[in-house]
Amino acid sequence: MSGTGWDEQGENAPPAGGPAWGAPAGGQPFPPSPYGGAPAPSAGSPYGGGYAPPGYAGAAETLTHGPTLLPAPRRRRGAVVAAGVAAALVVGGVGVGGYVATGLLGGGDQPEDHLPASAVAMVKLDLDPSAGQKIDAIRFARKFPGGKDLREDGDPREWMWDKLTKDVEGAPPWSRASAWIGDRAALAVLPAAAGATDPEVVGVLAVTDEKAAVADMASLENAGVAAADGWLVLARTDAAARAVVTAAQAAPLADAKTFSEDLDRIGEDGVAAAWFDGPGISAVASASASSQALGGLPGCAGATAPAAPRVPGHGAMTLRFDGASLELFGSVVGADPAAGASGAGTGIEALPAGTLAGIGAAGLGPAVTKQWDQMLAQVSAATCEDAADLVDIASTTVGLDLPGDLATLLGDTAAVSVGGPGADGTPSVGLEVTTSGARLGDLVDTLSGLASDAGVPLTAKVVDGGYVAGTGPEALAALEAPGARLASVPEFSDVAPDAGAAAFVAFADVQGLLTAYGDTMPAGARADLAPLAALGVTVVVTGDGEQTLRARLTTR
Repeated sequence: MSGTGWDEQGENAPPAGGPAWGAPAGGQPFPPSPYGGAPAPSAGSPYGGGYAPPGYAGAAETLTHGPTLLPAPRRRRGAVVAAGVAAALVVGGVGVGGYVATGLLGGGDQPEDHLPASAVAMVKLDLDPSAGQKIDAIRFARKFPGGKDLREDGDPREWMWDKLTKDVEGAPPWSRASAWIGDRAALAVLPAAAGATDPEVVGVLAVTDEKAAVADMASLENAGVAAADGWLVLARTDAAARAVVTAAQAAPLADAKTFSEDLDRIGEDGVAAAWFDGPGISAVASASASSQALGGLPGCAGATAPAAPRVPGHGAMTLRFDGASLELFGSVVGADPAAGASGAGTGIEALPAGTLAGIGAAGLGPAVTKQWDQMLAQVSAATCEDAADLVDIASTTVGLDLPGDLATLLGDTAAVSVGGPGADGTPSVGLEVTTSGARLGDLVDTLSGLASDAGVPLTAKVVDGGYVAGTGPEALAALEAPGARLASVPEFSDVAPDAGAAAFVAFADVQGLLTAYGDTMPAGARADLAPLAALGVTVVVTGDGEQTLRARLTTR
């Protein structure tokens, strides 16, 4: 079958007299990869470091250093995302709360070893945890309706594969995928390739048989595949997948200083880990947005598309089990501290013990003052009106001197409490703010009047150190009455252990909310939430420019 592209055993082979698959014709050097430099030629490989055809066994380096390719079959109808099943595995696995994958990612061959250093974001997932962790994860999952069909003696990868590929056209069944699927997968965002404007979204999946994996996954619609070093790469085209392999072999993401330092800060990996580079994402978004002309806005002739939002800082996060809790922990360095809450302590722990949901923030008043001019500029750009004029009109109408009066009302700390339904059946909501100012009494009266005009029955009063407000006398009385506070509630301390040092805290007593308001929810939603005990989110801002995020979920 000489010259047909298939050898005598039916294997994929280069055309007679032609270059190796993926190699340039005429002995020319490889073109530069859009994702980085090409790797050095493999010793002993007749393909000079290029992409070796499947079945070549002349040297062990061939399959180690070059992607495995098969001719693209006729594509089926329908479409899948460029990263195909790897993306589904990663996003779906994280999205279901890590029900299945609970092994530790910190060891062995990692996805970042097979992704280019040019990546601006990545999320990875362990698909085959240790036996003990696997049993704990399955028991956790079986508390929820979506995990009832899991078996403790089964392979969680099969459950996940079937759940996440059932609607992906061209995805092989588990009976075939089980023969080659490995233990880890990742999804990454890369800058746009040369001549393109949109970023590249690629997936990598560990495999035990590159040739079988490529053959089975090549039937995915609108997706390209390549394989090398025991990993399958899925991208929008075969050429894009090969370019990822080339760039990763030359300069892997794992060797990037920012990436490795960010991963070190979050400690031990858990269910999944994610990483992002804010400046890189901003550059990618800017390049993509600049390619889309906006032919003017209503009332704003000649307006152009606004600049893509800037993403500050860089960091990483991990999803892991901590006893009976599932925890998301992350660290960001370089974020703008003036853009949000800052300080240590929000006052949320001093809310009444009967609080079913609460939010606390520190430093909102100072943040508004620092960000005021930038906020006005953003409003002006969005409305094609001078935001300063709009503020002057609003100030005259409501009698506030902005931004100073608004900063006083938001204060140094602000905590909101949501309790059970009041006498009229609506949620009882309270607000406690730590603040000061010569006009505080007048401002509190103005706040009550504005709420009343909006149909909200808000009662507010000045107290020592600030003011309190509630949606009715009952809510206000609950804030001032002596008695147990939220800090003494086990459900709160379990999910917000660092609330005292945090600049932002959010808390939800899921069981309490279900008891109080569950009869207004659809039955399916109640069933999904029934196994949960509480949820907490905390953000701690440190003086050295680092912000840590902790989100904890406990079950009954």
